[in-house]
Amino acid sequence: MKIVLIRPPAVISDSELRPGASPPLGLAYIAASLQAASHDIVVVDMVGEALARFSKVESTPGILRQGLSDSEAIARIPADAEIIGVSCMFSTEWLVTRSLITKIREHFPNAIIIAGGEHVTACPEFCLETCPALDCCGLGEGDELFVDFARAVEEGGDWKNTTGLVLRDRDTRCEIRAGSVSDGAGPSFTRPARISQRTCDPAIFRTTARKRVREVDRFPLPAWGLFPIRNYIDHAAMPGVDMGRSMPILASRGCPYKCTFCSNPQMWGQLWKARKPESVLAEMIHWVTEYQVTNFDFYDLTAIVQKEWTIRMAQLIIDNKLGITWQLPSGTRSEALDDQVVKLLYQSGCRNIIYAPEHGSTHMLDLIKKRINKKHMLRSVRSAYLANIKTKANFIIGFPDETIGHTLSSYWFALRLSMVGLDDVSFFPFSPYPGSELFERVRQEGKIDMSDAYFTDLVRNPKSFSQHIPDWLMPILGLIGTAMFYVLSFSLRPQRFVELLRALWTKRPQTRLHSALLRVLRAKTREARRLASRLGV
Repeated sequence: MKIVLIRPPAVISDSELRPGASPPLGLAYIAASLQAASHDIVVVDMVGEALARFSKVESTPGILRQGLSDSEAIARIPADAEIIGVSCMFSTEWLVTRSLITKIREHFPNAIIIAGGEHVTACPEFCLETCPALDCCGLGEGDELFVDFARAVEEGGDWKNTTGLVLRDRDTRCEIRAGSVSDGAGPSFTRPARISQRTCDPAIFRTTARKRVREVDRFPLPAWGLFPIRNYIDHAAMPGVDMGRSMPILASRGCPYKCTFCSNPQMWGQLWKARKPESVLAEMIHWVTEYQVTNFDFYDLTAIVQKEWTIRMAQLIIDNKLGITWQLPSGTRSEALDDQVVKLLYQSGCRNIIYAPEHGSTHMLDLIKKRINKKHMLRSVRSAYLANIKTKANFIIGFPDETIGHTLSSYWFALRLSMVGLDDVSFFPFSPYPGSELFERVRQEGKIDMSDAYFTDLVRNPKSFSQHIPDWLMPILGLIGTAMFYVLSFSLRPQRFVELLRALWTKRPQTRLHSALLRVLRAKTREARRLASRLGV
């Protein structure tokens, strides 16, 4: 059957440095599974088809959307589309995604519209209640779920038999007014008739929960041939440092930890399953041949968990002499990264690792259930520095219950990391995302009402959720921590000034700071050229 998969536009604050959008890896896996099930798949990647296009979001000052317009996307949907799947990975994108789904329904009244992704999994009932054009939501991993759902639709089965869905109960149908469309199947029709106006609200319910997939090697390779993947590669639109022609890759699924600020427990559970290293290597070789890739960005939630697996993966890359580089831009842990491992990682091509300590206060680490050993992380960063691997650490400030004293502990830990060789740091403001434990807490405390303003605030991050830190102080605290870190870093290692100048001159970044500054220079250059063109210079 004809199935359309849509990646909606990305959303950013107009103060951001135009970060490169990432290819939708999850959607590419779903497309591959549907292809393997012999369905006719059409992909509309609204971001990938217009990477350089940023436009203002109507009625929402300070926010930009990246990608095609809604009308352009709808024009790419075939008239005979039977199922339209829309991804919504980030809650920051919900408002534009909801608007897109509503417009799609107006043009395709008979199609079944299903949504999935991190945001949808976190609050499916909310999505259905606030977006009447949406038929159902898929929870968690979508590969096999979407295949089972498509089979049920195609065979005329009952959607309720598909595990992992949240949908409107068709047994309590609304009275349908004039303007509805029937499929002629009688009272027990398999596709819901589209109606111009509802006279009641059907109940929303969940089907049986779906079990996590344990045999992660059985999935087909992502169907990048259906996506504008060459646009991403050619424009270096990847999350890692620009080290050449890059490709996203996933070596594991899930995360065994349960940090209170993360939605992973709802999306994935606590099951961490890694692919066989041989399978990952085979995929690398395939993309090197297919797209002349020279670098891989691992999208894993927690890539480095098992030391033996990591050593085996690195050794395979070395033995096969791939001649590639690779990075961990999503953040990982330090337990398995000792002297032996990081040396192998460098030999295999690893050039950048992001650590995720999140905080420097032991008390706050306990509250957010972030199980890290700070002494071990210091040793790991030192080992990576000696192995010539560039490193970065991510911190979050403004957690509920956090005080200025706790924030100072994060500053101190960041400075200690700088002393042992850390290259980059980021201090992000805490944002309560649906699906996380802290989100439920602040919502119960009445600090979130799930209005459109809440989703707008997620993009702009103007609000503090700590009773001890006012809103106006949040950005200042981030700037102070960042400035302290880089002043110490460049003072201890003056050669980093030379490395920075070389990276800017050659346009070949080695660290996240290099990449950020190059983005600023490129943006300023484009603006200057546009201005010169308008002035006729």
